[in-house]
Amino acid sequence: MIRIGAALLLVPVLAFAQGEAEKLDALRTRIEGLRAKIAEAEESRTEARDQLRDSERAISEASRALRSLAGRRAAAQEELKTLLRRSQALETEIASRRESLGRLLTLRYLNGEQSAPKLLFSGEDPGRIARELHYYGYVSRAQAQFIGELRSSLARLKRARERHPGKEHRDRRDRIGRAR
Repeated sequence: MIRIGAALLLVPVLAFAQGEAEKLDALRTRIEGLRAKIAEAEESRTEARDQLRDSERAISEASRALRSLAGRRAAAQEELKTLLRRSQALETEIASRRESLGRLLTLRYLNGEQSAPKLLFSGEDPGRIARELHYYGYVSRAQAQFIGELRSSLARLKRARERHPGKEHRDRRDRIGRAR
């Protein structure tokens, strides 16, 4: 009987031990599941950190590129200002030269300057004719030089205008820039 009593006492202990073993197995399974989730979370965290580092690099490169572009833009604007000043100076010079040429031609007309063949056949004093022809030669060379300088100034102005757009192009470009 003692055996039966001992066996009866052992049955609940064994049943309890078996229940605890099942709980222990369930706990182990749960721990393994949590470890797997932690590993996944750590992997996701590492991927996120790598993506963040890549994003920071891209932002840094973009910032460097923007600074570089801003510098180039500032240099281009300075060059444009310089070209505009040169263009205005050339336009002023051309206007002045045209005015001077106009005055010179008017003076020649008012002084009654005669052509060389007409002077030669006029029958006047040959010394005076020689002096006038010599004087006309100086005036003609000066006029030719003056006209050459005027043409040169016009050519420089044309090249300056070709290098930078006119006001209408700048206005259009500015409107496009503001629209962005």
